[in-house]
Amino acid sequence: MGYADQFDDADILTALSWMDYSEPTRIMKLACIFLDNERDIRQWHRNWEGPTLSNLKPFIKSFYQAPRGRGKATVEMVLRAIAYQRKCRADRKANKPYVAPEHPGPERNRRNAVASANYSIIYKNYDNEDTLKDPNCVGIGAVRGVLLMVDQGRGYSNDRAYARVYMRHKATGRVKVVVMENGRQPTDVVSALMLLAPENCLRSVFAGERLDLDFDGEGFQWQGKLMPYRGVQRIYRGRAKAHKTRARPKHETK
Repeated sequence: MGYADQFDDADILTALSWMDYSEPTRIMKLACIFLDNERDIRQWHRNWEGPTLSNLKPFIKSFYQAPRGRGKATVEMVLRAIAYQRKCRADRKANKPYVAPEHPGPERNRRNAVASANYSIIYKNYDNEDTLKDPNCVGIGAVRGVLLMVDQGRGYSNDRAYARVYMRHKATGRVKVVVMENGRQPTDVVSALMLLAPENCLRSVFAGERLDLDFDGEGFQWQGKLMPYRGVQRIYRGRAKAHKTRARPKHETK
């Protein structure tokens, strides 16, 4: 059986279905199908050296019969489309997007070890039992005498945890854990503070005004006024409570 015999000419319904496409779309789609099946196609040809006018023609006819006088032009356009798509695929393969590692690196592990000693996250497992969740500490820093640990939260379904910020007043040793509302994902200490700061305060900071973290007031000092944190789900106060924070606590009411 020869190479051309491997392909059956498209029946009327199949050919008509291809007429719905615009010509550029049809050409690009044929080229894509060819590239996806090239490994099998090359095995059917005794002396395969890549797509040519002659060996592409039976492949194209198995999908679409070009109008009279357009056969050669159609094959030539598919040839060019194959070359173009082959280059695009090679470029994508050579420039793969960065994918974050599935497991945290050594630095994240060290931060999580420190975080575990200072706060705990608890969720209900499928048996409705309290279960300890590993922290996901993305940043540790200090602002105006307050130690900050930022936990980005993670997980799915029932074990998903909201982001939170552990705070310890260095002078007195007092502790608070500020749990953010669902959907907030700080990436470090700075982004966590920006998520907690009221928007009007942030705008003035970019204009050069001062904004100070207020540990006791649970907010920021701005223009002589106390501005409460924004987007807070709950605040746990005290060292003991810091080890009893819920993954998704109920909204705190005052």
